[in-house]
Amino acid sequence: MKNQNIKLKINDVSLVEAHIGRFSREMDMEDMIRILPMLDDAGFQFIETAGFETFTSANGDSDPFEKIRTIKNYIKKTPCMMKISSVHLVGRNRCPDLVIKEFIKRSCESGIDIFRVYDPLNDISSIKICSDEIKKNKKKIEACICINSPADKAETLLEKALELEKLKVQSLCVYDPQGVLHPENTFKIIKTLKEKIKLPVSFGTRNTMGFGDISSYEAACAGSDSIDCCVWVFSGKNSFISCESLACLLKNKKTDTSLNMEALVKAREIYLKFCSLNYADSLNTDLLYSPDPVLSDKNIPGRVRTMLKKELFDLNAEDSLEKGIGHIEKIQKDLGSIPFIYPLDKMMVTQAVNNLIFDEKEDEYKIISKHVKDHCLGKNGKTSEKISAKVISLAKKIESFEESSSEKKDHLSRLNNRKFLELIFPDKETSVSRASEALKKKKTANCRKFNVYINNNFYEVEVDTDDPEVRISDYAQPVFCKTASSPKKQARPFLKKEKTEMENKPEQKEIAVSEKGEKFRVNSPMPGTIVKLLKNKGDIVEKNEAVLVLEAMKMENPILSPAKGKIESINFNTGETALKNDILFEINGQ
Repeated sequence: MKNQNIKLKINDVSLVEAHIGRFSREMDMEDMIRILPMLDDAGFQFIETAGFETFTSANGDSDPFEKIRTIKNYIKKTPCMMKISSVHLVGRNRCPDLVIKEFIKRSCESGIDIFRVYDPLNDISSIKICSDEIKKNKKKIEACICINSPADKAETLLEKALELEKLKVQSLCVYDPQGVLHPENTFKIIKTLKEKIKLPVSFGTRNTMGFGDISSYEAACAGSDSIDCCVWVFSGKNSFISCESLACLLKNKKTDTSLNMEALVKAREIYLKFCSLNYADSLNTDLLYSPDPVLSDKNIPGRVRTMLKKELFDLNAEDSLEKGIGHIEKIQKDLGSIPFIYPLDKMMVTQAVNNLIFDEKEDEYKIISKHVKDHCLGKNGKTSEKISAKVISLAKKIESFEESSSEKKDHLSRLNNRKFLELIFPDKETSVSRASEALKKKKTANCRKFNVYINNNFYEVEVDTDDPEVRISDYAQPVFCKTASSPKKQARPFLKKEKTEMENKPEQKEIAVSEKGEKFRVNSPMPGTIVKLLKNKGDIVEKNEAVLVLEAMKMENPILSPAKGKIESINFNTGETALKNDILFEINGQ
């Protein structure tokens, strides 16, 4: 519109981000292989071949690094890109420097050519830790400037861009995963950066608020060197602009995208013919996942509402959605007006559910997750606004339960990929190991086997009446869980409009006023997995001291002692699953 004869390159994000935005999960390997040759021939600047979902969805014997290596074998001409969240890499926990170095080394060996590195709070020092190691492996770096709100000014982002330029990265990306940047402001930001810095500038945004496609077009017109796009069949909802649409829009502006349209048409035809039915059950039909410009007033992306809705659905509390949104708005402000960017978005949703369930009018943040505590202590970097002093004070009261990361470099290099990834996803270790051990157990004569078909997936269920365990496996990944038949288990729904006779019975009080000699039974606040035991039977604990860590909603929650006393019993071991209201431990008050 304002610039003529723009030479524009296209970055393809079809395989990972766009597919997840459209179908809620990453594309299967066999389906990727069908279309990889066509994507390789399309003329993209790079293809995103790995992301968070590549690693978080890996289970059992599957190896995400091997998956990257397989994809690379089919892409001969186009560089492969991976996006990482600075010191969090592809997980939710801050990783030690040695783990970061080893992860980047293994990713490079698997076939990654370009790393797109971002930090949700635009902490340059965190990006530098990754960029230094990427340089040592002689790979390219595209450093990101994250858009935190529609009000972000070009001058402020320029300051960050100049700092990133000093890191000697190969290119910059204006990264707006929330999709909150207005088209007019997009043009101004890209124009300013192109005039003031020498590095190539790319632009990527989702269509979350309904104007992401327009913003991508404006970025191209402002002189952006490349734009994140996806093949047409993966566009729509809150996904990215299709590369075919952008090429047609810019054709009248005499802009050359150099894309091979024949290859793109062939890729989408093959996908529609052979692959699309595999994802019909996971197609995002939720209206909350559709573009919604009304949400831009609150700056809450539709996908965050969907995440919250899913968590409340699992707790049978969908009617509390709007209250949950109110909690998210307050939490975002209390935690320093942080953006809804991974992994901070998941942290806020989990804390909102905790507050919704447990908080009372004059008693907020009764349960604070480990990730919120780390954030309050500055481990995620500096926030644009001050974190609430009250939340910081409550977070500091929680006993630190981090394990020592004294792994040596030579030891890390000897770990296989699965064991190494357990350092990034510590909660995966218990679920995968538990599954393997359960399926190896000797079965008794009373073991019965059932085949179950749920949501287009086949499951093999084994029930052994001589052993209070259920073994569940599908053809891809075995899963293990405890049954409700165990004496210490009692399953109860979280919220229901009509209560059953059993539910109307008075429940045991979870926390009472401490008196000497009184026994306290601490119930599980929600379904989850015990990932750490911080105390043992017989230990003396203080009031509000952490006894164990419950992993729920993919976040770690310390469960505190309600009073000073002696631990009489701990009813779960590490790796076991607790249902809501199960008695986790008992304490004799002192």
